[in-house]
Amino acid sequence: MDACVRCLRDGRLDDLAVVALIVDDASTVGGHAMFERVLQDTFSAVNGERAQAQRVHAVAIDVARSELQAAGVHSVTDCYSDPCGWLSTSVQAGQQVQWSDLKALQQLAQADAAGWSAAAEVSSPGSCCVVIAGLSTLLMRHPTIHVIQALLALRANPVVSSMLLAVHQDLHPPQVMSALQSLTSTVLQLHPVQGLQLQLIQQATGKPCHGRLTASSKRSKVGRLKVEQQLYRLLPDGGVEVFAMPENIGLDARALVETSLANSKLAEMMDAVAVAAGQPGSVGGSQLQTGQQQAEGTGAVAAAAEAGAGAGGDLAKKLGSSMRLEMSEQERAAKAAVQLPYVHQGAGRSYEIADFRQYLPPAAGGYGPGVEDAAGSSKLGHILYVRDSEEEHDSDEDPDNDLDI
Repeated sequence: MDACVRCLRDGRLDDLAVVALIVDDASTVGGHAMFERVLQDTFSAVNGERAQAQRVHAVAIDVARSELQAAGVHSVTDCYSDPCGWLSTSVQAGQQVQWSDLKALQQLAQADAAGWSAAAEVSSPGSCCVVIAGLSTLLMRHPTIHVIQALLALRANPVVSSMLLAVHQDLHPPQVMSALQSLTSTVLQLHPVQGLQLQLIQQATGKPCHGRLTASSKRSKVGRLKVEQQLYRLLPDGGVEVFAMPENIGLDARALVETSLANSKLAEMMDAVAVAAGQPGSVGGSQLQTGQQQAEGTGAVAAAAEAGAGAGGDLAKKLGSSMRLEMSEQERAAKAAVQLPYVHQGAGRSYEIADFRQYLPPAAGGYGPGVEDAAGSSKLGHILYVRDSEEEHDSDEDPDNDLDI
């Protein structure tokens, strides 16, 4: 969320207004609350003269004027209370509905400083941060190409410093979402947090979590993308609290499953060891102990493992496992009879680290004794090589290099 507010605060880039887009869908909660939080932080930056924009102007499409004014906007173009102009003009039977929201947006895009002064009802509006409350409704009422053209024209208007949009992703096809994201400098995507990840986050932070934020920012000409992730929770008063993602909580599904299974298995083993040691209630269910209690539980597991085969069998029964944790007498005898290939058994002559020539016979250039066979002839302990002919050369040349292959 900080990246989204920073984008709106910094303002125009390369003679174009920057655009921040908030994306949510039906599987997430708190999309509107997040929109209001970003709007309030932007308003605070504008009022504190920490932003390029001097005013915040909203186009109300599916949000009431009073709600936007409570969030902190300076002026509102109201397309919510009378979207078709029925209250201001007489409507005849059979007349086609004429929505006023796109027309108002096009007028703002083509207006100069005087037109913006009239829309904002001020003498000099200065640069403005434009907030469009209800982009999904605008896209469902009008052709996509007309809405995109209006947004492009509004982005190129020199009065506009930045734009804040919010859209419901599941109401539009992927082509529309791609077109919107191509206009934006920062996309704030809301993701649901469920299952194992939610349990691990709540255990690590000690507070409830209602979703995850992914802010993708692009501010350089080379197209370098910066991605930031945060967590958020909804407050009882309707606000939103944003906090950092714990470092030891991963987003990979496999890592979450492995971490959860390891934690639950360790808790069960510590419960079983505590019960076997006559200390019931030392762990309590599947909750893990921390600090010194975990160290004591690990020591209890080691002590139980050293207790022998009987303790291993009792532990297996406590865990409800069919796998034996001890060896039978026959298995122990078979293991003791195995001769390891790298262990000297004492049947041959022990070789010490010395001059290798003492193990070679005199014919091989050494001064050790030769090995005699049954006939009494001496066998040499080396390899003899006799060249077949004088023309044979020991080289790396290809013997078939004369062939036309």
